[in-house]
Amino acid sequence: MVGKSDPTGQDRSGRNRGKPLACQSTLNRLALTPRGAKTGRRYQKIVARHSELEQSFLEIFIEQHTQLRRARTFATHPREIAFHLDATDGPVHGHQRGRFFQGYYRTYCFRPLDIFCGQDPLCAMLRPADSDARAGSLLRVKRRVTRLRQAWPDVVITLRADSGFCRDNLRRGVGAKTIRSDICLDSQKNKRLITVIGREQHEAKRAFEKSNQASRVFADFTYRT
Repeated sequence: MVGKSDPTGQDRSGRNRGKPLACQSTLNRLALTPRGAKTGRRYQKIVARHSELEQSFLEIFIEQHTQLRRARTFATHPREIAFHLDATDGPVHGHQRGRFFQGYYRTYCFRPLDIFCGQDPLCAMLRPADSDARAGSLLRVKRRVTRLRQAWPDVVITLRADSGFCRDNLRRGVGAKTIRSDICLDSQKNKRLITVIGREQHEAKRAFEKSNQASRVFADFTYRT
């Protein structure tokens, strides 16, 4: 209900209850005022500083882990962390710029890049749906590794990703002196790989038939395309 102190019904909660909020015309001025307009104007366009927003994920991650470990009298930084890289779908329902039909997801979407460390987000980068899975990932990884090594010089960093990131430039870049990290990448199946791990697959199948439980068998070999 609209009260006497709020005749326009714009404010419904919070400490500013009863004060009028911005109307549509005011919001339009904020959105449409040219960027870089003189500060003497009443309204200024709200512009996101994407690089600083992106950096904030990492700074929050470092701060909260440092404070948490200090509170528990642990070392001020973890000895080892793992980055999880993933390319996912962001379905759209209009004709937004950058949307394309993705055959894998069977819909029109964007294809954002996500980097997580456990449950903590370190990167959320919006990309067109026709982007390769690893597009932009090496630069984002390099920035995050560089910043983490400034805060925690001795931390061991491992990168994990699925077969969409299995590209030579990413493998070489992660192993370069500027990053110096381990990388664990999935690889798409092919006839040669299936032949190489044929014995292990047979062992896993026999173990499953015997116990009716999922089983895992490891193999170590050298492979090059």
